[in-house]
Amino acid sequence: MTNSSQLFWLGIPTIAGGIWLLGATSVNLRYRRWAAACLEGVFGGALIVLGGLLTILGLETLPYTVVDSSAARLELHFEKRGRQDYLALVRPADDRQDQTFSLRGDEWRLDINCIQWGPLSALGLKPAYRPAVLRSRYTELDTMPSTPPSTHYLTDPIQGKLWRIITFAQTYLPLWQAKTLELNYWPMTPGATFVLNPTADGAEIQPLNEQAKQVIGSSSTRTE
Repeated sequence: MTNSSQLFWLGIPTIAGGIWLLGATSVNLRYRRWAAACLEGVFGGALIVLGGLLTILGLETLPYTVVDSSAARLELHFEKRGRQDYLALVRPADDRQDQTFSLRGDEWRLDINCIQWGPLSALGLKPAYRPAVLRSRYTELDTMPSTPPSTHYLTDPIQGKLWRIITFAQTYLPLWQAKTLELNYWPMTPGATFVLNPTADGAEIQPLNEQAKQVIGSSSTRTE
C-alpha cells in the first residue's frame, strides 16, 4: 500500500468519527448535558482537523517517490543551445513523462521537497520526495545579459498550496517533517547527465557520464 493510500485510509475515517461526535454533541445540547456536549464538540472538531490534514497529506504525496530502492532516482541532462542558454531534460524516477526546460545562466540547482514521517512511520509510511524547483544563475556579472536567470516550478499550483499547508501545520502538530532541500549549484555542461539519489536524511547528486564527472568529480555531493 502506498503512502497516499494509507493516509487516505487514516484520514477519511477520522473525519467521519469527528462528524459523528459533533452529531452526538447536538443531542447532548438538546438535553442540556453541557459537559458532555463540550467534550464531544472539542474532540469532534479535533478529529475533523486531524483527518483533514491526513487527507491533505495523502493528496500531496500522490506524485511523490518513496525513498526505498534504486528506482527512486531522478536524472537531469543538459544540452547547450547558445551562449548561457541551455536545455535541461528532467527524467522522473517513475514512469511519468520527461520534462524539458530552458535555462539561462551558467549554473543550475535543484530543490526537492522531502517528507519524513516521525511518529507516523510506525504505521509503515516511508520517506518520500518530489522535485520542486529547477533554477539557474549567472556567475559572471559583467557578462550577464538582460535576460534574467530561469526558475521553473516543477509542482502545479494546487500541490504548492498543499505543501504550504502541511509545512505550516507541522509547527503545531509534529507528526511529520516536511522540508525543502536546496542542493548546491553546479555548472551547466553540454552533454552532462546527473542523477539524484535521495536518502532518508538528505540527498546525493552523482555524475552519470564523463561530462558530469568533469564538473563534480567521481564522488557524490550530499545535502541534508
